[in-house]
Amino acid sequence: MIIRIHKEGRKIIFWTAVTSVALSLLADVFFPGIVSGVITFFTVFFLAVVMFFRNPKRELMLPDDSSIYAPADGKIVAIEEIEE
Repeated sequence: MIIRIHKEGRKIIFWTAVTSVALSLLADVFFPGIVSGVITFFTVFFLAVVMFFRNPKRELMLPDDSSIYAPADGKIVAIEEIEE
């Protein structure tokens, strides 16, 4: 399974990985007792960043012509006019 990444997130993911590795190495040098916790934290943080910028392939299956397609995950629960 290949995770597609949005092009705007590639730089952020790259720099997150570089920063995470650098800070983990610094923690290994200066705080060797907590390095496993630091690595765990940065791994979870990195995975959260990657999942934020994922671009899943969606298949459009509209039941009829009156359906509304929303590009976000979820459901449209109300369409209302608002005053600004």
